[in-house]
Amino acid sequence: AGKVKRVLAQVDRASGVIDRMRRFGRKSVGDHAVLDLAGIVENIEAIMHHVLLRAGVRFEVEIAESLTVYADPLQLEQVIANLIQNAVDAISGIGAKHDREEVPGEKDMVSLRIEDSGPGFRPEILERVLEPFFTTKSAEHGTGLGLAICDAIVRESGGRLEVGNHPSGGYVAIMLPRMQA
Repeated sequence: AGKVKRVLAQVDRASGVIDRMRRFGRKSVGDHAVLDLAGIVENIEAIMHHVLLRAGVRFEVEIAESLTVYADPLQLEQVIANLIQNAVDAISGIGAKHDREEVPGEKDMVSLRIEDSGPGFRPEILERVLEPFFTTKSAEHGTGLGLAICDAIVRESGGRLEVGNHPSGGYVAIMLPRMQA
């Protein structure tokens, strides 16, 4: 009975991966608009409050009230929630910082930078982290589609993801246009 349960659990997991692959491969037009970035992040913080609390993560937000981006609100919420979950996974309850800034030399772009105080990205991981199916998580916890899907969504909005390290952990920055391109 235990073996059957494990096989069924793997079938469910494979089905979930296939569903995500289908969504990943499907190009949707999306419902783009000029969005209040602080409001979007506030919504996600409310949705993820129990996850952050359970992990013992301190969530800090520094976003100017007037900062706007051009994107699909539901897709952007999905991306930010995914990146926050990744940060929580990376730090295992140590703490996370979420920051934003205008991008130097790119006056029409806004950067929402999600930083964690975990171990950061090793150089060999940095090279591949946005590739589909690349993951550092175990088979039970990751498919390797999360960041690849986030990158595809952000690119559909005319932006990009940037991944790197800062002095006390790793970061993923969502670069989005301030206005419609």
